[in-house]
Amino acid sequence: MRYRILCLPLAAGLIAALLYYKSNQTYRPLTSEERAAVQSQQPAPMFTLHDQRSQPFKLGRYAGRHKLVVAFFDPADGADLNPQLQILKDGFARLTAHGEKIIAISSATPYANRKAFERGGDFPFHILSDADHSVQTQWGCVAAGEPPKMLPAVFVIDRAGIIHWSEVGGNEPVSIEKLETELAKAR
Repeated sequence: MRYRILCLPLAAGLIAALLYYKSNQTYRPLTSEERAAVQSQQPAPMFTLHDQRSQPFKLGRYAGRHKLVVAFFDPADGADLNPQLQILKDGFARLTAHGEKIIAISSATPYANRKAFERGGDFPFHILSDADHSVQTQWGCVAAGEPPKMLPAVFVIDRAGIIHWSEVGGNEPVSIEKLETELAKAR
């Protein structure tokens, strides 16, 4: 009984010390390199979004069964003018030769994505709409600020549903050769 009475003040002191420590820490946002390292080897966050035909798309139907390339892009110019999506479109046959799947995500509405299909021809992969930025935030592809700014990003997800490789906030599109290399390394 005496030990229980001693534990309460010790626990209260420990909690107070931890609260003091946490309240005096300064917050520093992660750099893009730090964010990519943290995101790598993490389970891919699951989501359900609508595609260009306003049909629901569940990542869980593919993750764990296929290797995936997930690309986040800025919708400002439209999917048909985005250089990363053009690279994925042109290299589609090479990237999906062994059953891999490609998914592109932006904050554009399904209607805007449908118009991009009409202007730029057919994309052989789903283009999903994340109008409220919830999935982009969940995947670490939103820069701080008001309004939130979407960061371009490309992820390679292995068959176990784990993020094998990522590049977030890069200035240049990721090449087909780099994606082929990372897909080959993924389980």
